[in-house]
Amino acid sequence: MKKIKFTAAVLMIMLGLAACSPDEEKIVNEGDKHNPSTEKIKAKSEEEPKDNKQITEKGGLGDTRSAIETAYGENKGDAEIARFQDDFLIVTFENHRAVNVQLQYESKSDKRPSEEEVLSYIKERIPKDSQEVDRYKDEKNASQEIIEYESDILEKEASEYSFRQDEPGKFTVTLERDDEGIVLATMALGRGNIE
Repeated sequence: MKKIKFTAAVLMIMLGLAACSPDEEKIVNEGDKHNPSTEKIKAKSEEEPKDNKQITEKGGLGDTRSAIETAYGENKGDAEIARFQDDFLIVTFENHRAVNVQLQYESKSDKRPSEEEVLSYIKERIPKDSQEVDRYKDEKNASQEIIEYESDILEKEASEYSFRQDEPGKFTVTLERDDEGIVLATMALGRGNIE
């Protein structure tokens, strides 16, 4: 009789604990309500672009995910931030289009290219109709040079949302230097990380 009472008591305690334990799925869903940005970004990146044409010579800013992957091979990153060429080329996508392209020269073990070589490489990876609008040194960071461009093709192909508060069709190239030359080149829709 004692065994039955003991077993019943243990069973009641276990049922009580199971009923009181948090529902893991409910916790995840509650978290998503408070932090929907990941899901919103994922949804935006899962929509297919209307037009899949390449707008740069070699695959770059404003091109589709498929054009970038055709040009550079397998993505070693994820769906939002793609990594190519041993992390030399890092591409951020929205709506399957490249909205930010970084060239990380310090990740390469060989000698850094000259500024002319870097600018030539960039020219092949920005929209074909790009027009330079302005060029200046960043007042807050002397190691950065900013080149502003505009492109009618980019304005037509990229979503207005991707330009954030900036005028559609505008983009920047930021060159960051150290004592050995250009360390990082970033091509970004709008004014990038500039205030």
